[in-house]
Amino acid sequence: MASEMNFTNLFMWRDFYNFEFFEINEMICLIASPKGQEPFAYAPIGSYTPERFRSSVNAIREYFSEKEWRLVFRRVEESKLKYFERYTDGQIKIEYDRDNSDYIYLTENLINLKGRKYHSKRNHINIFLKTYEYEYVELNESYIEEALRIDEEWNLGKEDGGNGIMYRKDWQTGK
Repeated sequence: MASEMNFTNLFMWRDFYNFEFFEINEMICLIASPKGQEPFAYAPIGSYTPERFRSSVNAIREYFSEKEWRLVFRRVEESKLKYFERYTDGQIKIEYDRDNSDYIYLTENLINLKGRKYHSKRNHINIFLKTYEYEYVELNESYIEEALRIDEEWNLGKEDGGNGIMYRKDWQTGK
């Protein structure tokens, strides 16, 4: 399963992606319509069979058609590609999206950063260490207001006013 397909991630990004979902034939169909971006569907979620996959993809296709959206699936795991290749009659174009691919590092490799593969990471760290004074502080609730202020300031400098990912809410009430 892709790393972003977990409760914490979906909950955290729910307002930005405007998630909608429905169930078809024991499969969950998850749709995202991010602010200012093209809507897309995730691969159906559930126990795959050809029949379940076809029915869920057809339901997603109908939903997109009703909304007059172009049908797009994004963030499809490699293990699910065979279903798209076999059961969509070539109607769905498949493209590799490296920018949204999961990547895995071994802990030891990140700790030591040995070898040519990690040269650029070592350079970034060294430039940071030479350029900035810094200190490590544990994040806690006392930093919420400052983080929101910095985000607001950063968004003001954006030509489009920022993407609105962070916004001011009362942490206790959610309003």
